[in-house]
Amino acid sequence: MKQFDDFYLPIANRIYMTAKENEKLTKLRDWLLPMLMNGQVKVSEL
Repeated sequence: MKQFDDFYLPIANRIYMTAKENEKLTKLRDWLLPMLMNGQVKVSEL
């Protein structure tokens, strides 16, 4: 059981953290996209 926990817990944590990051990125996209479409925000190249 310990070997399984040692193997699985880092993977489960990575899945959880990735899901949280995806939620944040989705919210950011949903906030920025309308402003980009209306021309309120412009993307410049570096």
